[in-house]
Amino acid sequence: MRKLILVVAVLLTVVNVAAAVTIQGIDIDFVTIGNAGNAGDTRSEANPSGAGAVGYSYSIGKYEITNAPWDTFTTAAGAPTGNPDLAYDAAATWVGDNIPTNGVNWYEATQFCNYLTTGDKSQGAYLFSGDNTNPGDFLGIDRGSAVTAYGTVYVIPTEDEWYAAAYYTPAGYSTYANSLETVPSADSGWNYSSGAYSSP
Repeated sequence: MRKLILVVAVLLTVVNVAAAVTIQGIDIDFVTIGNAGNAGDTRSEANPSGAGAVGYSYSIGKYEITNAPWDTFTTAAGAPTGNPDLAYDAAATWVGDNIPTNGVNWYEATQFCNYLTTGDKSQGAYLFSGDNTNPGDFLGIDRGSAVTAYGTVYVIPTEDEWYAAAYYTPAGYSTYANSLETVPSADSGWNYSSGAYSSP
């Protein structure tokens, strides 16, 4: 099972967010991802081939969402709902304000993004049948209408948006998410060795 790491992307109609901003009382650092219309990654290492092609500029959270902003969200808007399989009403496994939030499923992450966009868990790019108290059933995604309605929209990045943010450089794509072809020294020997994943 893939772990959901909550990173927020921002779609804007005119201007891109860069640096730290406060949204609904939550501080998030963003970086702008430019080079709109960049080609996808066609190297043999790309998985999937062509990943990273994005036709617009956007901003993406510089760091994962941690427990502190998640707690600010749940205190202000109430615990997210909508999927009984992995409800966020249990205590977090890993605690501490600066620990990436955990135990959050995709439906709950969408409500966090909606809350950043509108202050309401049920309104934004992710469509729900209910209201802020009980968002109800998930109905779908409509990023375009949300940008038209709200101007600035906070969303979970698509795979292409995340891939471009992590690996794209104006010269092409890098092997590591540091724009280089060498393992960062702090990570050397820990999780990546000679192109294949390994244990510490």
